[in-house]
Amino acid sequence: MKVSSYFQRIHFIFEQTKRYNPKEVLTLRHIVMMMVSFVSVSIFISCNITNKVNYEYISNTKSDTLTLDKINEIITAIEEVHPNIYADVGKNSIDSAINAVVIRNEGVLLNNADFTLEVRSVLDLLHYADPHLVYYPNIQLRPGDYNPRKYAKRIPRFPFDLFNINDSLIIKTSYAEPLQKGDQILEINGHKAEDFAKYTYSEWRSVGGNIIQMQSQLVYDELFNIKINRKGKEQEVIVKPIPYAKWTGERLYQSKLIHEYKTGYTKILKFSSNTTILKNLKKGIVAAKENGYENYIIDIRGNPGGTGYKLEKILSLLSPKDSLLYMESQIVKVSPRSVNDYDFLKNHKIGELVQLPDSLIIKHIPLQEDLYQGDMNYFVLIDKSTGSTAASFANIIQNNNIGLLVGEPLAHNALMFGDVTKVSKYQNMIVSTMQYNEYTRSKDRQVYPDIYIPYVAKEFIQEHDPILRKTLEYIQHPKENNLMK
Repeated sequence: MKVSSYFQRIHFIFEQTKRYNPKEVLTLRHIVMMMVSFVSVSIFISCNITNKVNYEYISNTKSDTLTLDKINEIITAIEEVHPNIYADVGKNSIDSAINAVVIRNEGVLLNNADFTLEVRSVLDLLHYADPHLVYYPNIQLRPGDYNPRKYAKRIPRFPFDLFNINDSLIIKTSYAEPLQKGDQILEINGHKAEDFAKYTYSEWRSVGGNIIQMQSQLVYDELFNIKINRKGKEQEVIVKPIPYAKWTGERLYQSKLIHEYKTGYTKILKFSSNTTILKNLKKGIVAAKENGYENYIIDIRGNPGGTGYKLEKILSLLSPKDSLLYMESQIVKVSPRSVNDYDFLKNHKIGELVQLPDSLIIKHIPLQEDLYQGDMNYFVLIDKSTGSTAASFANIIQNNNIGLLVGEPLAHNALMFGDVTKVSKYQNMIVSTMQYNEYTRSKDRQVYPDIYIPYVAKEFIQEHDPILRKTLEYIQHPKENNLMK
């Protein structure tokens, strides 16, 4: 299981034990691990509300200190399980960053969010090497005779999801009038947008309102006074929070025909319920072909991953090949956690790096010939927050010449690590336990688009989806558009 930044971007791992049919894409073990990781993080990101929130239970008290011993404990916890955390940064650089943050915070009391942010001034150097590595705060509640977990789940969420473009927060989806898609958030209850943006990870192009709220823990009020920029005009609106139980979010998948450009389109927000995604994508491709369309867009921007279950069937829709080149090798660090997953590691010492035997690696993805839907020009939309399973999907498409990637490069080392575990050290942490070496087109194993379209904040304020519009214009008039990388 390979999970990318912050909320587990789960990378599909093909069969890694002889107990299962080698044609199965995801083992039972990895399905269970995926579910455990998802549930553990859902405690953080979900706010299932059935009753009115009592705000007196929510606290933002500065009650913790950050010491050298605490940071060293956090670093040691990472080193114990991560196979190559210093892939792109030397330990000396980490030690220097640790000394700086300890000196800066000597004797300073911090709340959960700021404790996390200060630790991240060190860990973000490692996050660049592995975008799966994420450190995030517990919800801070007042002490008392009540169940903290119960009240943590009652916290209402901001009534919107966002685009994060160079720290400009632009509404992607609104769940409360009069907020609209394209509104730029300037302030919320007196806190400027940059106050919220600094708590999130800059490469997350799409971020849920509840995520940015929980990371910053700045606003829990019963009303949100929001200052926005709507197409160049500033205004203030007052909205109520929404209970998570009433929040539906975007559909995980949707297909449509864009007749003006004679193009089919499927949005996959997350690789979840892949059986339904398979049916939905197949239906969309069939409809496009019946209309005589030759171009099809698969949009996985902001897709954090999910499960790899039946992903080989989804890929079978797109390619007539017998199999697709996928994984070259995998490396795991021997630890008490990994020994429980792989029996052969019991013969190795704790801390040792071990390459998985070829019998446990799926080097080629087997396809089903009967699922292939015929020739089509495929364009896959990606961005920096396309991760894990989605990142691998994009890489497989490009490396096997199935279609063109459109958008911006994936996060650095988006393909390289995964199979995460949750570690609790003062706050919460997600750490990779496996290093992957996928076959890629580029020598540095990074994923770059074939057609580069950057994110520009002012464009998202003026129109709903400039990336999609530019992609469609390229499809319609490829020779007139200078978008090729």
